[in-house]
Amino acid sequence: VTGVQTCALPIWSRIVVTSGNPIQSLSPIFWYDFSDASTVTTSGSEITGINDQGSLGWNLTKSGTGPTLAGWGNGKTCADWGNGGHNNSLKYVHSGSSVNVAQVFIVLDANYGSTFSTYNGLISVLSGFSFAVTGLPGQAGFDTGDPKWFNFASLNGSATNQIASVLPGLNSRCVLMIKRVDNASCLLDNGLQIGNDRDVSNRGWGGLVGLAVGFSTVQSSDDTTNIINYMMEQWNA
Repeated sequence: VTGVQTCALPIWSRIVVTSGNPIQSLSPIFWYDFSDASTVTTSGSEITGINDQGSLGWNLTKSGTGPTLAGWGNGKTCADWGNGGHNNSLKYVHSGSSVNVAQVFIVLDANYGSTFSTYNGLISVLSGFSFAVTGLPGQAGFDTGDPKWFNFASLNGSATNQIASVLPGLNSRCVLMIKRVDNASCLLDNGLQIGNDRDVSNRGWGGLVGLAVGFSTVQSSDDTTNIINYMMEQWNA
């Protein structure tokens, strides 16, 4: 495999070296790659939409002002959300039956300090309480106040649950994996958005997002490791 950044990989994760892209064969329900120019629509430098490469076909379009298409390095581009607290997102409105989501992987580089400025929303449904990954104002972790939300988070393949302490780790290039401790699913019951917290004002995300992939069930330990290693290698995280 070329381009492996061994200095960035935790020692335990080097036991599995990815061979090609493992994501497609694992049938993600959604898959947004901001470095794939064939899926990203822009107006100047503004991202106005991105096509879903997963099975749902939930193509996202901008709400408010779209993020900026920016360089990530390592041959990649990403969505730059600027500073948090805005009202912007990329979203898909869904009116059908609910969809299960059990595990999400996101390549990102946030721009917070040691705590979140508000309930900064990374990815969520459009309204209600079925699914949201959002920061806690004045704290270093994600909100787990609703019992249905994800409550396990790790960065770059760590086995430690970092749900309450993802900052400042998110402020460096990393792969976030998030799920529930019991591996149960959350529901995407009215759509999906990246870059904000549901339909609440002034809760936008801050920083860069390169890739977001979701699965309806939690992947095996080996497949989870392969996904994380692949993302780290490709995105220089």
